[in-house]
Amino acid sequence: MKYKIANKIESHLTQLDNFSQKLYFHSQSLQQEKDDQQITDIIETQRLLDESNSFLRVISCDLKGYKGVYFRHGDDVRFDGYRCSEIINKNDIFRFSQSFDRKQIYMNQRNEKDTQCLLGCEQDIKDILHILDETNLTNTKNILTHVTNFHKNVLNRMREYRGCLNFTQDTLIDFVYPNGVEKK
Repeated sequence: MKYKIANKIESHLTQLDNFSQKLYFHSQSLQQEKDDQQITDIIETQRLLDESNSFLRVISCDLKGYKGVYFRHGDDVRFDGYRCSEIINKNDIFRFSQSFDRKQIYMNQRNEKDTQCLLGCEQDIKDILHILDETNLTNTKNILTHVTNFHKNVLNRMREYRGCLNFTQDTLIDFVYPNGVEKK
C-alpha cells in the first residue's frame, strides 16, 4: 500500500513540475511587459514549489520501503537505518531483530505511521493541484499565497516524517531500557 501511495505522490509531483513550467513561461512573457511584482511572485512561487517537491520526494522514497530490516557488515550494524551507537549497541539491535513479537509490533506501528504520513502528503498535493487548476496564471499573488500555505503543510509533513524515522530509535531505546535511559 505504501508503495502505491508513493507512486501516486510521484505522479502528482510531476503535475506540480508541469505547473511550475507553465509559471516559468508566463514569467518570460511578463519580463517583456516589465511587471516586476508578478515576476517576483512567480520566482518565489517556483522556489517554494521546488523545495516542496524535494521534501516530498525524500518522504515518498524513504517511507515506501519495507520495514524491519536488520543489516550487518563488520562492525556496522543497522536496523531500519538506525546505526548502533553507545546507547544501543550491535548486540541490542541483534536481540531486537530476533524478538519476533516485538519486531512485529514495531513493524505494524511503523507501517501505520509511514502510511499516515504518505496519505497526508498525497492529500496535500491533491489539494494544491486542485486549487492551482482553478486559479488563473495571471493571479500570481493568489497563487503565491496558496503555494506558501502548501509549503507550510509540507514542512509539517517533514516533521511527521522525522517522527517516523525517530520511531525506530525510540522503539530500540524502549526495548533496551524499559525503565528509561540510565544517566551516567
